[in-house]
Amino acid sequence: MDLQYVKPPAAHTTRLIGNEQCGVIEMVVRGGLLTRESELIAELEAEHASSLEIGAKLAEAVAATENITITEAFDIVQAAVREEDMEPAARAIMLRHASEIASIVKLLHRNGRLSRQATVTALIRTRGNRPEWSHADTLTLVGPLFNGIWQLALDEQSAEDMPSSPPTEDELKKPPQDSAPTPKPRGTKSSGS
Repeated sequence: MDLQYVKPPAAHTTRLIGNEQCGVIEMVVRGGLLTRESELIAELEAEHASSLEIGAKLAEAVAATENITITEAFDIVQAAVREEDMEPAARAIMLRHASEIASIVKLLHRNGRLSRQATVTALIRTRGNRPEWSHADTLTLVGPLFNGIWQLALDEQSAEDMPSSPPTEDELKKPPQDSAPTPKPRGTKSSGS
């Protein structure tokens, strides 16, 4: 069932993804992710451990062993993960917990990779009309297909960030403007003699 739009959405376009070597697929470009796509991505990502949760547990352990607040410990863990400069005392604490922090960094990289895989899997299931497509299937994709679908997802998410203020009543009454530029007059002006 469609909504009754005052101003209808732009027509969907398609994007070709891949190359001659790996094959080319076509996916629709909608100007944003569908709600079911976002929910499917979140569902697939939820199957993996949260890096925030693990970072908080590490901060709790650091706080207990170093006799600092959990907030201070979390700030140290976060700064270490981001490879930011720290004060000497914070750096010393970070070095004493370097192996645990390194495991968090590995987890963050793993979660980022799994998030990309979940997103590509979700788009293939929805836009590729392959509801049975699995995470294991996604792992068999060649780079150009995987990266092209991932880029489509990024572009769709970026499109969602565009300003979304509704048009004014006056804007709705205006006829659509032609996208072709208005030709400039040619010729020379007379000197007015």
